[in-house]
Amino acid sequence: MAILKDKYFKTPLALVTALGLGLLSCNLSAAVEVSVNADIEKWLISDRLVGMHHLYTEDVDSVYDGSIAAWANQVGIGTSRYPGGSVVKYWNWENPTGVLAGDAWDPDWNQAKNEPASQWMGLDEYISFVNKSGISGMFGVNSLSGHKFNRQQESVDRAVRMVKYVLAKGQGGAIWYIGNEEEFQHGSVAEYAQTFKAHAQAMKAADPNILIFWNNNKASIKHVTEFLANDGGSADGLETHGKWPYGGNPGLAPGTFKEWTVEVPLLDRKNNARAWRDAANSYRDIAKSLGRPGLLISNNEYGLGKRKNYEGFDQYSKGLLLTDMLQEFVLGNWFTTAFWSNIRGSSPEDALINHKQNYRMNPFHLGMGLLANAQGTMMVESSSDHLQVYGFTSKTVDEVTVYLLNKSLEAQPVNIAVAGVDLDIVNAPVATTMVGTKDKWGKYVTTPITYAKASNKFTGTLPALSYTQIKIPRVASALPSPAPVTNLSVSADPEQVQLTWSHAGLNEFSEYRIYRQINPNAPFELLTSNLTATTYTDMDVVVDIPYTYHVVAVDTADHESVAMEVSSTPSSNKLTALLDGR
Repeated sequence: MAILKDKYFKTPLALVTALGLGLLSCNLSAAVEVSVNADIEKWLISDRLVGMHHLYTEDVDSVYDGSIAAWANQVGIGTSRYPGGSVVKYWNWENPTGVLAGDAWDPDWNQAKNEPASQWMGLDEYISFVNKSGISGMFGVNSLSGHKFNRQQESVDRAVRMVKYVLAKGQGGAIWYIGNEEEFQHGSVAEYAQTFKAHAQAMKAADPNILIFWNNNKASIKHVTEFLANDGGSADGLETHGKWPYGGNPGLAPGTFKEWTVEVPLLDRKNNARAWRDAANSYRDIAKSLGRPGLLISNNEYGLGKRKNYEGFDQYSKGLLLTDMLQEFVLGNWFTTAFWSNIRGSSPEDALINHKQNYRMNPFHLGMGLLANAQGTMMVESSSDHLQVYGFTSKTVDEVTVYLLNKSLEAQPVNIAVAGVDLDIVNAPVATTMVGTKDKWGKYVTTPITYAKASNKFTGTLPALSYTQIKIPRVASALPSPAPVTNLSVSADPEQVQLTWSHAGLNEFSEYRIYRQINPNAPFELLTSNLTATTYTDMDVVVDIPYTYHVVAVDTADHESVAMEVSSTPSSNKLTALLDGR
């Protein structure tokens, strides 16, 4: 466990800042050099990574006139958490009070205090938003009230009724979460896990296709270990929460604008200085060591801490900070995120929608819109030589897209070298940039990016304090769809699963890719790529866990063949799986 812990804890912020200032001092005079190797494929970016957060008690009817759903649909938002965070501990979907801490099961609750229905978003209204926006739904269940008022079985029954209701409304197979930051309110982490188990098992009986998450705000190794030892295998994922520079009231110094401009990677200062781009992999390693590979990792409540926790930011720079934070989750290969929140009553500038400014969307929606475009694309290798200018690169069959944050106070000339793919150097790239404005609301502008034949690089200048998405078109291909592999078979022993197949016979063959699924309700994930041999041994397996594999042939234009599928479970007995020729 010590190794896992070392990967999880990061360098102290003071040292990060000092190192950053040192790098900065030697990098101001030259153009930023960005190197991309599109041939090195890292992972598929989750198609539900960029998410919103509906706090049902704040979501008055007048906000959702259709424009927010239309925006979410246009930019491709992945999901949205409902009915919120702490409010789920009091929420009764069948009899909502519309009040944050108003619990209809509380014998002392005065029903006269209930808010009228126009002042909050009911379940049917949320489902309507899901349908109009095209997002994947994320539904919360109250498990704490049953514990508090000794109505445990009624709580389970209520959750099952909700799952059946949502299923009947066409939202089967959705993401669910049980409780919120209540790991010790049931007595202990183990007791919370047992409550979670009772709800989750009954909910999955009603809809076997759902994914259910538990929440642990700090999510230490000890907490994760205790939970997974007591949930009976019912949890599909862990969601943790965290804000910049920190959430709650830990008594730390506020984070400053100046510190943020050189803080790379972004840290959660409250929880052992975990770095968001590293934490998900650490949690996955912990889960695998406990016999739970494939555990999905999410941060479904991220954003800015309380106003006293940060200083020196204006409205626009807060939006750029949040864009930086969301990019860290992309870099860390998280499953979902949910930005806290659509509306924040006491901090309107820190929300997605500013209810004090006629429900105008705050600047962060610009960065969120750019990053939503990366969902479902292939992350590839890229790097930058400048501390304050960094990002990532992804590809599709049509384009290579470079995302770059410039959080310095100066415009930065940039050179981008792209290898491993044939690019269209005749048609200019399209670069959309989020920039500040005098009124601090921000806007999109087009940044000129040109191809320099002499250096074989794409060049331009990134505005100060900006976020840029650069779409570089690929050479159009007339290749037919690749033929699938044949004769796919699989064998397993306790330590490995071996796949073999026959060559697809492509004229323009490039590689084979293998995708793997551990949880049957979760997406397939890229296991390996750039294979030219017709065999592969997966040694990253756990005994008695079933694995399903898709093998695809890929041509030089990145077109994939139809996937051929096999499944196997590593055990002491050698198994041979049957081919499912999908």
